[in-house]
Amino acid sequence: MGWSEWRDRVAQAIASGDVTTDTADSDDGGSGSSSASTTVVSELAGTRDSHHNDPTSPGECSLREIKKQIIIFDQKIDRISNKLGEHEQAYRRELAQGAEADDATQQVHVVKAVVQRNRYQLAHLRRLQLLKNRMLWETAKAQRELSEDFSKHGFEAPISASGNIEFDIEEFQQKIDEVNAELRYQLEEIETAVQSSGRGVDSVVDSNTPEYRLMNEIATGERNPESVTIDVEGAADAGTASQDIPGGTGGMNDFQEEVGMFESLEKLHSRVDQQTPVTDDH
Repeated sequence: MGWSEWRDRVAQAIASGDVTTDTADSDDGGSGSSSASTTVVSELAGTRDSHHNDPTSPGECSLREIKKQIIIFDQKIDRISNKLGEHEQAYRRELAQGAEADDATQQVHVVKAVVQRNRYQLAHLRRLQLLKNRMLWETAKAQRELSEDFSKHGFEAPISASGNIEFDIEEFQQKIDEVNAELRYQLEEIETAVQSSGRGVDSVVDSNTPEYRLMNEIATGERNPESVTIDVEGAADAGTASQDIPGGTGGMNDFQEEVGMFESLEKLHSRVDQQTPVTDDH
């Protein structure tokens, strides 16, 4: 099968909705009344520290306001956890279907599985950030309660309301940066698969990619698809070492390359929706 035909199949896979998310399913605490879909660019923006719905500091909030915000964080974390399960199930489903498909169709399931893996990692990244912020507010809550308790009994508070308790969240930030770097590498793979028109399929989708091997193991009965879990530090539990991450500095504000990649995917998605044929450029 030539590259053009394979790319058309990839376009159809993308057009089936694997690169969009529904606003009613977002973790932003919305009412779910909107039926419009947002692109993955919007979901990607939600992983930044400056996310508009997440206060980054308790500031001068009252104890009641702090407790309320912690509850909101808990609700968001629960929703994200549910989404992680949904993406993992979709990933397993693509692996199982790819294991039973012919070579041409299997390649489409590989791409769709990688998309689900990326969506899982986006959600995981968001969950880590929510956990980080929640711990900051939980620390502020403990500080405020202790301060108010001492003041109520006429004693001088041992700590100020603004707080001097140090809580080391460097480990969380490091984990977020690691996931971001791994995500960058995987998005580059998808971008290559969608954009390249002068390369053969074998040079774009490596037959040694974990998804291919997992499908082969499922096809031969060596592995049950339900036993597959997504490892955010690698591709999946396929027993492969993590690959080196080329380029980029990571960090929560360094997302321009990822956004550009998703925009390319969306342009292809739009062309398919408009029934515009995807043709070779060469």
